[in-house]
Amino acid sequence: HGADQNIFWQVFNQLRKSQGVGTTWGFKCVELCGRKATCEASKEDTLMYCGMDPFVHPTGWEDADRWRDQLATYHANYATSMTKIPKL
Repeated sequence: HGADQNIFWQVFNQLRKSQGVGTTWGFKCVELCGRKATCEASKEDTLMYCGMDPFVHPTGWEDADRWRDQLATYHANYATSMTKIPKL
């Protein structure tokens, strides 16, 4: 994972651990992609989250063109500025 993924999950877990209590934004429960919620709470207090399938939404694959017919999106990460153009 790139640094942004690690930061996302650190913040996600911090918000999850807060259980919606205190000054930190947060939520009491989490329901990950249709799985059973982590606790009993109202929908307003439950975060429903589905990650993107890495085989449908790849990030930075060198041979992504080979899979073009099976991809929904392609993120040309691990490149900056104009170096993204050839990856796209």
